[in-house]
Amino acid sequence: MLTAGLLYFALVSGAAQTQAPAPQFERGAPDKLLIHETTDKASKARKYLDDVSRCLASHHRRGAAAALAMPYGSAEQGHAITKMMQSEDSCFGPVFSSMSINFETAPVAAGMAEFFLANSKALDEARRRDPQSFVWPARNAMEEFGDCVVSQGEAPVRGFIDSTVGSDAEHDQAQALAPQLAQCVAEGQTIAVEPAAMREILAVALYRRVAAPPTPAVPAKVQ
Repeated sequence: MLTAGLLYFALVSGAAQTQAPAPQFERGAPDKLLIHETTDKASKARKYLDDVSRCLASHHRRGAAAALAMPYGSAEQGHAITKMMQSEDSCFGPVFSSMSINFETAPVAAGMAEFFLANSKALDEARRRDPQSFVWPARNAMEEFGDCVVSQGEAPVRGFIDSTVGSDAEHDQAQALAPQLAQCVAEGQTIAVEPAAMREILAVALYRRVAAPPTPAVPAKVQ
């Protein structure tokens, strides 16, 4: 059985040694969104992880939908994703099964969300079979931020999510989101952003918006 940590090996062994200072973004100043270029090795590792995550969702649609309904980044979600990954070995490709290291679950959740966003029929089927997996809990801070960005306009977020992981297009689409990010950062607040972290948050936020759009408010009846 392939251990879950294997798929994160390239990212840990490659990118961790070449960490660059986190870029800074300031409200009201889109030109301050400076995203450092990732190394080729780190980009390939991210692409591999994204492909594995999409494959995992395609093989475990019910489990993926259930995990995506859990609070983003929670221990509960991490446990559910880890359990799925430990039961699956057909998505990983030619890696060394004797190695075991840690991996993060947030990129996996993003990749699973991307699978459903790219496969509307699979999303419709999952929603029909397990409607309880499309009722969201109260949002945490990261989910609030992601939902805020998506609320500014779905099309730019979709363009970002549809771009290839680690590509120049992803970088350009991330830059194009600067005005939307500006609307979701408190006045005077500065946050660190990069395409990888942005993609993890926004993929899940867009998935939730598409999977279960907010119910329009019903005007009160005049007495």
